[in-house]
Amino acid sequence: MMIRLLLIFLTLFSISTFSQEKSKIEVDIKTIPVGEFKQVEWRGYPVYIFNLNSKQIKSVSENSFKIEQSDFDKVYNRLSTIYSSELTNMLYDSTVNRRRTLQSTNVVVLFGVSPESLCMFIVKSEQVQLEDPCSFSKFSYDGRPLSNNIKKRLVLLSPPYQLENNKVLLLNNASYEKK
Repeated sequence: MMIRLLLIFLTLFSISTFSQEKSKIEVDIKTIPVGEFKQVEWRGYPVYIFNLNSKQIKSVSENSFKIEQSDFDKVYNRLSTIYSSELTNMLYDSTVNRRRTLQSTNVVVLFGVSPESLCMFIVKSEQVQLEDPCSFSKFSYDGRPLSNNIKKRLVLLSPPYQLENNKVLLLNNASYEKK
């Protein structure tokens, strides 16, 4: 219990001390080795950019969890009580529009905070999954919950981004456009 409180405190403290956002953040995908990820700051929050290998892509395709609109709504309702409506709306819209598909690319971009516990999730590459260290919920690399999180049906969200010329462009509210 004490570790969970410490993790929540550290996450919230680190989020509150991040610097001002840039108009957009560019990350060259070629700088991320296949099978690895890069963590960046977006609007003062952690974001993970994954360059998936074939084993990680296979683990995503083997996850049988089907996302429904109500799953996105549950996450939205949970986060709207914590974050600003602007941030919550951007995350919700971006995630719903993408519908958690690997759009003919091995690149996945996820908001780094679990909607369940508000802890930063951790990457369990040896187990080919993501984990919320506070609730112990597990997710596939596309943000869908694995078996122990099915009851809550909380999915990980994606910030608004675009893929252009082997780069991930994380967009802020000024340059955010609904697709």
